[in-house]
Formats: sequence, structure tokens, C-alpha cells
Amino acid sequence: MASNATGQTRSLFRHGPDLQFREVLADVVPAPWEVATMASRPGGADGRSLIHVIAWSSPAQIGGGQEFPMLVLTYAGDKVREMRVNPPRPSNGFVIYPTGLAWDSASQVFYYLERNSDTIVKMDTDGQILSLAPHPSPPLQSFVFNLGLCFDHENGALYLTGSGPRDHRITKALQLTRAGRLTGIEIPLGHLSMSSLHGISMDGPDLIANGYGANAEAARIIAFHPIPPPGDLACSARGPDLLLSWTPPLGAERVAVLRGGQEIADLPANAASYIDRAPNRAQPLVYSVLGRRGDQRGKNRFCELPPLPAGFIRGDANSTGAMDLTDAIVILSYLFLSGPPPECDDAADADDSGSLSITDPILILGRLFLGAPPLPAPYPDPGQDPTIDSLTCS
Repeated sequence: MASNATGQTRSLFRHGPDLQFREVLADVVPAPWEVATMASRPGGADGRSLIHVIAWSSPAQIGGGQEFPMLVLTYAGDKVREMRVNPPRPSNGFVIYPTGLAWDSASQVFYYLERNSDTIVKMDTDGQILSLAPHPSPPLQSFVFNLGLCFDHENGALYLTGSGPRDHRITKALQLTRAGRLTGIEIPLGHLSMSSLHGISMDGPDLIANGYGANAEAARIIAFHPIPPPGDLACSARGPDLLLSWTPPLGAERVAVLRGGQEIADLPANAASYIDRAPNRAQPLVYSVLGRRGDQRGKNRFCELPPLPAGFIRGDANSTGAMDLTDAIVILSYLFLSGPPPECDDAADADDSGSLSITDPILILGRLFLGAPPLPAPYPDPGQDPTIDSLTCS
């Protein structure tokens, strides 16, 4: 842990699993720098466990220039290397405020929160920004001091601190995917006595929070009960439906399936799959699967699916937005004159057979000029193919 108490801002403080103080790594950050945020990186590239510290110079002038060295230390506090990081600058003119540095060992990247712009930063081990994502639900009140971010190595989730619209302090931790999308899982923190919560971390099923009440405090919270998350969760489209499959969680009495945090299925403990029938995919979807024992909730496993494109119109082979004579000509040219392929193979498949043949332009011409029956869906309005085949739209 780090501290912003006078005389302690350049040191790190090691605690045990029981949250009791073990030792201090004194003045590991050289003056004039102070610790802004830090993360432990067990088993680095060369096998050594390392500590990464983003430092800053405080106080900083609002709107003024700032520098942020990142120090890489051994677990004993010896410096291995140093580099500069460049957090995003808030557009509101406030100082840059990096916090909540967290290590993702599976992806070999760091995440941190730039607090004053409500931005989640994904960063490589050399301090280079890989991507930026907005905090999906930042506190509405500017006086709520939002500093917490951590990564859960067990299920690959990020957690960000947050608050309700009328809260005057941090009251919950929100679970996110690596892409920064809310899963709908929340961990209540409003019962803590801390008036200012400065950091969070996950330790198995527990969340550890540290901050200030009457004194500097740390608390271990039961975030989940010790029911392991399901294994090998996979989500895939099956026409308009979505198939979820997983390995059942050990020790669970029931299995719950959630979409966006809302429960959509309560299944037996040995259930290993679920089909969500024709969900609305205009927006990204995040599914969670977790085990339950009575009213106890185990840790979830989650997957996310991007929104579907606008779709296509059956018979509109050249993707002009309407079916006409040109579409039949495009298909005939492709089939018999080595012409360019249709803009959308799925749309050119007028009979929805899963392949292109002479039948397709015949059906189009029949519908246009002979009053033949309508083509299979999606027609006449755009949509997705309700059948599974290998054809796609480019």
C-alpha cells in the first residue's frame, strides 16, 4: 500500500493477508516525486516479482505541466528501471490524477484510472497507452473522491468504485469487462465506516478496501461466497439466438444466467448450457453465469458479444438498400461470367439455401415481375439471417 500522510508519500507499506502491517519500503521513490499509484507484478518477464509505481510531483498547478515517471522495483524496493508515462489530460482543466494501477497477468498489461477525466487506461509494461475507455458509470458529484480500480485474476474482471446519484461518498464497486463494459454485478461498500475510500483489490472471493475513517483503515469484505466460477464459458450466435455453454461450478446448488446483471434463467446445478432466444442485439450484450447455494452468490464468469450490424435485405445482392433487376444481373455475372462477387453473399442467397446458384436470380426475377411469393426473411425490411450457414456480408 501507499500513503499520502506527511512524510510517507515516497514509501510503500507491506501488509499480510490478515491486513496487519509487515514492513515499510522506505523512500523507494526519490524526491521530488511521490507515489501516485502502484501495482504488484508477480513473476515478471525474467521471473522476478516486481512493483510498478507511477509517481508524480505534488502539489501540481491546475492546468500546468506534469510529469509521471514509472519506477519498476524489486520486492525489496531496489530500482530496476524507470520510464515516463503520459496519462490522458482532463478536458475540464483539472490536474492529471492517475490512480488504481492494476496488473492483468493473463494479458500482460496494466490498467489504471485517470480520475479527473473518468478514463480507464490500458497500458503496456513500457508505459505506452494501448487503449482508452470511459468510466461507464462515474460518480455524479464531483466531490465524491473516486480512486478505486483493481483486476480480478480469477475471472478476468475489472472493478471500479462508484456511487449512487444521491451518495456523498463511494458506496459500491462495479464489475466491468476488459473492454470497459458493465456486467451488472455490484459489490456494496456503503456500510463501510471509511469516509474516504482510496483503493480496492480482489483476494479470492473477498474485496479488500482501504481508506480513511477515524484513522487509516483496511477492511476485508465478502464480495462472493466460496463457490468457484463456472469453467470455460463460451457465447456464440445460433441464428437469432445465443448459445451459452460452460462447465458447471463445483459445490453449487443452482446456476444463474444473467444478461446485463438481470437474471434470465435459474437452472439446476448440473446445467452446462443455455439458449437465449432472439435477444435484442442493438447494443453490446454481457452475460454472466454463476453458482448459488441458498442465498449465497458465487463468483461469476462472463462473456460479451458486440452489437449486430444493421443487417441486409434478402435479394439485395449489391447492397443498394432495395432489390431490383440489377441484383439478378450481379448474381448471374458472378456465377457464369467470372464477374465480381456480390456485395453481400447472404443477401444474394435469395432462397436461403446456404449457397449461391441459378435458383437465386430466378427467384428475384419471379418476385419482381411475376408476383412470386416474398423471399425468406429478412425481407422486405433489413435484418439478420435467421438460419445458420457459411455466407456472410462483407
